[in-house]
Amino acid sequence: MLSYRRLLFIFFVAILSPVAFFAATAPTLAQSARVNRDVSYDPSGDPKLNSLDIFSPANKTKCPVVVFIHGGGWQTGDKRGSAKGKSETFPQNGYVFVSINYRLAPVVKHPVLVQDCAKAIAWVKGNIAKYGGDPDQLFVMGHSAGAHLAALVSTDGQYLKNEGLSLAALRGTILLDGGSYDMTPTGVKKASKDETFVGAFGKDPAVYKSASPLYNVAAGKAIPPFLILYVSYRNDTKAQSNALAAKLTQAGVKAEVKPAENKTHETINKELGNKGDIPTQQVYAFIDTLTTGKTVAMPVAAPKTEAKSSPVTLRRSLSALSLTADQKTKAQELLAKYKGDRKNPELRKQFLALLTPEQREKAKDILP
Repeated sequence: MLSYRRLLFIFFVAILSPVAFFAATAPTLAQSARVNRDVSYDPSGDPKLNSLDIFSPANKTKCPVVVFIHGGGWQTGDKRGSAKGKSETFPQNGYVFVSINYRLAPVVKHPVLVQDCAKAIAWVKGNIAKYGGDPDQLFVMGHSAGAHLAALVSTDGQYLKNEGLSLAALRGTILLDGGSYDMTPTGVKKASKDETFVGAFGKDPAVYKSASPLYNVAAGKAIPPFLILYVSYRNDTKAQSNALAAKLTQAGVKAEVKPAENKTHETINKELGNKGDIPTQQVYAFIDTLTTGKTVAMPVAAPKTEAKSSPVTLRRSLSALSLTADQKTKAQELLAKYKGDRKNPELRKQFLALLTPEQREKAKDILP
């Protein structure tokens, strides 16, 4: 077991070091797969942000379809980078994979983001047969803030209804480590004071409640089955995931919630699609059970290890923050000011203030 001083040393050395650390290589896109990039799903919208990429198995039709919504605190992220790995392996396993962009905060606010997601889903429903997909086997999947949007479009029927669809258009919903299914003070105590939340939702408590998937769950709405995955050691996403699953179950909706062991908020998404990856196998089993009518057993999660204490894991996670030279300089100043006390709440607060919304989301895996 590494000592606290050793972990502290690794933490700041990794932040301030220019050394690059290498993650596992993603699978290579099979040459036989069909790829269609930057397809507009709303010609009246933003040409870049109202678009999607389609990855289809070659020479196949009537394939289950997964519509993926990227994360990034509702303010950053992109359909291409966040889908890497999944866009290669899902088609290899017989699924059409669709990765969407949507307009971002603070340029737009809620409900524009979820409205864009609904428009993308409606476009896929109406057009995916031309790309080898089965419009009657449509799944929506999201990571982080994208998990919130996937859950909201799957529980609040108004967004799909505005596009001529109902919640019954969705066969299932897959969530990857979302932390905002309940954005009221019960779920996220200070959401209305957090600039990431405020940038996307404003400060009105009524908006936070109506935008929370948890408060849109009710019986008789044709809400699809849910598979909810969360990083096992992250108490916030664990609590949010279990609360949503309980509410869905209470409403008569099938919901399975699974902890992802030896993962971070970043790697649960980044490694999805990798060979031997347990969450990937759970996702495939969830989809196959619903599309074939035959129960496909989900694998058991790997035994928990001390992965979070590993120097390699810490370094890789910190390198993913991609700090600028100015950020590194200010981090050094904070280190000196607080004498390296990583648990000091002011150090944590001021370090997070240096980061972009996307960096702050990744930093949740590193800071206590």
